[in-house]
Amino acid sequence: MVLILAALSSNLGAIASADVPRESPKANPSGALIPSTQLTVDVREEQRALNRDRVLMVPLEGPVSPVMAGALQQAVARAEREQYRALIVRLDTPGGLESSMRTMVKSLLATPVPVLVWVGPSGARAASAGVFVRMAADIAAMAPGTNIGAATPVQMQGAMDSTLARKAANDAAAFARTIAEQRGRNSEWAEQAVRKAVAASEREAVELDVVDFVAANETELLAKADGMEWRRGDRVQVLEVKGLPIDTIDPGFRLKLLTILADPNIAYILLMLGFYGLLFELQNPGAILPGIVGGICIILAFFALSTLPVNYAGIALLLLAGVFFLAEIKRTVFSLKPRGTESASSVVTKPCWYSRLISSSSCRLAA
Repeated sequence: MVLILAALSSNLGAIASADVPRESPKANPSGALIPSTQLTVDVREEQRALNRDRVLMVPLEGPVSPVMAGALQQAVARAEREQYRALIVRLDTPGGLESSMRTMVKSLLATPVPVLVWVGPSGARAASAGVFVRMAADIAAMAPGTNIGAATPVQMQGAMDSTLARKAANDAAAFARTIAEQRGRNSEWAEQAVRKAVAASEREAVELDVVDFVAANETELLAKADGMEWRRGDRVQVLEVKGLPIDTIDPGFRLKLLTILADPNIAYILLMLGFYGLLFELQNPGAILPGIVGGICIILAFFALSTLPVNYAGIALLLLAGVFFLAEIKRTVFSLKPRGTESASSVVTKPCWYSRLISSSSCRLAA
């Protein structure tokens, strides 16, 4: 169990940082060793020169969550660090947490790299929080058979009272309007998507000036985006991306697993399991298993609901693992001794559920 906790904590912590390649010293043609620092700098400069004629793409699928926000931040950081010509965000989301959405929008608005958000492939959607992410792009496009809209804020715990609902709607509408105005899009539709939950198909979105065009795939996306202007502050530049090769970021098993855990529906299941696990442990001291499972579920639920940041969730899991290590030293739960050879003290330290499991007798009380 402790090993599982350590693995989970390392997975959570990996979302917040990207791996940096390391190079060992090599020899130049004259036989002298090149310092590893200089070699790494030279390799990076060569890679950056190559990436200036390439485009980076990150697929974002599933609920908007701390995991998705972390994946986007890593992609933006890589595009800036390795100097890619542009960044494509392939988006397919039903919506999600407002806090994670705002983190993603901040990253897209602040990066010096031009961002193309493509709602695709066919059948995808950019609903609720996904509307804000799409509006923050320099170039916005949708695949045939996709839709966008319905960005009215809701509370996961249930219906909001009229005052709270009005405050949340006004705040989200103002945010949508300012993003749309900054990117030169239809701010009126953006506000209506929040206040009245309006939605649009890909053709309607083009007619309403919500997106720039319809593109069936990434190649067509780059071809149609080529020559379009994008702005950073007072500087206006022309996008030149037609025919450029695309490097796609593979999310990997770890990110897919964390995406599942960060689903709001899964988060509430974890929260309930954690609550009842801890409650059962308090009502039945010494049961141990419900307390362990409850503690893990509570931490994962807080992470999924964006109550705990990624790094703090990993630290909490490590601390919990340390507590279990100490508890295992102080209290022996399992024994490799043959049955019937235990001492009286060792029998007493075993919890009741373990005694019932190995024999039909009831728990023995300490003298």
